[in-house]
Amino acid sequence: MKKVMFLLLSIILLVITGCNNNIDQLSKENEQLKLENQELNSKNLKLLSENKEKDSKIQELHTELEIKEIKSKILIEKQLEEHNRIIEELTALVDTELTEKYGIFNRETINSGDKVSGLTVIDVKKEKQDTGNTNYFVNFNGQFELKGSVYYSQLHDDYIFRVNTDSTNKIPHTLYNILAFRIENEDRLKKALGNKIDNLDKLEKLGPEENVSKLESEVPIKAVFEDFSYVYIPESDAISSAKFVKVIN
Repeated sequence: MKKVMFLLLSIILLVITGCNNNIDQLSKENEQLKLENQELNSKNLKLLSENKEKDSKIQELHTELEIKEIKSKILIEKQLEEHNRIIEELTALVDTELTEKYGIFNRETINSGDKVSGLTVIDVKKEKQDTGNTNYFVNFNGQFELKGSVYYSQLHDDYIFRVNTDSTNKIPHTLYNILAFRIENEDRLKKALGNKIDNLDKLEKLGPEENVSKLESEVPIKAVFEDFSYVYIPESDAISSAKFVKVIN
């Protein structure tokens, strides 16, 4: 019986000793795992910190780029504003110079009350065509003296006054229009010119299909006109007009 008890105690001791050894081994492994986990956590925290720094730098770069873009846009806008201001000033200066010295006006910018060649603008009208072109009508008040020639135009079925080059600064015009206009009150013109207009009267009576080459002529005159009406209608035969006042000897 004693032997059996001793054997049982021995077995129990061996089991307990083995368990203790296993527990110690597990404890060591657990400690090792804890250390490894701490090391991994440390590395993870370090990576997170590095990523935050990178994100921060990326954000700083984005912010810096955005600031540079904004500054660049502001600079471009300022330069564009300055460029436009200079162009406007030069355009105004050129318009003033051309208007005062040469009687040339800008039909896009002219307004009522403006003065051109001593005449005052009393009405400005613009009409947009379906084609996209624009018709312009500018009426002036005042008298003006011109040198030129009167001729009969079968195209317009009217008497036309062609302005001499030395009188172009005395009548409002643009850079693009021909300096000629229709005389509205032809009866007064005929009365003033008398015999000088005989050939022109003959041309008026002849049809456009007849041979009028021998009768074609012009009557050179120096005269006063008034109420000039500038007309520009693209792709048409429309022509400006004025009223005849008197002939100057």
